[in-house]
Amino acid sequence: MKRVSKQKMISIMLSCTMGITTMVGGVPVYGKSINLRNQILSVTSGTNLRTLLLEDFEGGEDSERGWSKIDGWQYDHSIGIQVATMGQTKALKLDLDYTGYEQISWSEAKISKQFSTPYELEGRNYFTMDVYYPEEFQSFSVKLFSNGVMDQEATILNTEDVGNGYKKAKIAVKFSATESKMNDLIVGIVSKNTAFKGSVYIDQLEISEYNQENDFVEITSIPQEGTIANISNLPTAVKITDNNAHSSAKNLLAYLTALKNNDQV
Repeated sequence: MKRVSKQKMISIMLSCTMGITTMVGGVPVYGKSINLRNQILSVTSGTNLRTLLLEDFEGGEDSERGWSKIDGWQYDHSIGIQVATMGQTKALKLDLDYTGYEQISWSEAKISKQFSTPYELEGRNYFTMDVYYPEEFQSFSVKLFSNGVMDQEATILNTEDVGNGYKKAKIAVKFSATESKMNDLIVGIVSKNTAFKGSVYIDQLEISEYNQENDFVEITSIPQEGTIANISNLPTAVKITDNNAHSSAKNLLAYLTALKNNDQV
C-alpha cells in the first residue's frame, strides 16, 4: 500500500483550510506568535531518538532543584516547590492554588529554571514530560517556553490512572530545530475556569530528535481515471442577465452549457 508523509498530508490539510480565520484571544504568548504548524505536528507520534534527559528528580528530596516561582499570568498565589515521591518515582511537586480564578479562562502558574550548563540541542526538536494530576483537575494545560527554542502549549499524548486519585499524562511539544542552546525552561500550569487547589507533579523532562521515518499515513483510496470534458457542443453565444458581467463569466456559462448538452452534469 502506498504511503504518504504526514507532513505532506498536514500541508494539504492546511492548504484546504486557508479560508478559515482563527481568533486567538486572552491567551498570553511569550514574545512571538503561536505556530499553528508546530501545534498540529506535535500531535503525531514518531519514535524519539538521541534522548537528552533534562530532569528526572531522583535524589534531593525536599529540595527545589533550582526551580523557582516567577510571575504568572492571571495567577498571584504562591507555588510550593519541592522534590517528592509520586508512586514509585521522584518528581517535582507543585502546590497550586487557583482559588478565585474560576472565572478566568487562562490562569497560568509558572516556574522557571536556569541551567548551569546550557544544553546543546544538536538537531533535537521534541520535548516530552510526565505530568501527574488529581482526577478532579481536568480542565488544564501546560505551556512551555525556552528562549530561542520553543514557546507553545503542549499536546497531551496519552493519560493513565496511577492510583490514589491521580492520573499521569505524557505531554509533548515538537518545535523547529535550532542552533540555539537551551539555557532555561519555563513550565506553565494553566487552569481553565477552575478553582483547583492541590498538588501537581512533573517528571522525566526530555529533549529528543523527532523521528519522521514512521510519520506516515496509509492511503486507502486511489483516484480513479476521470472523464474528459466533452465541449463539442460549446455555444458560440450565451445570454446572461448581467450586461456588465466579465467575459470570464460568459465563458464559464458557455462551458457549463456544453457539459449540460453532452449529459456530463
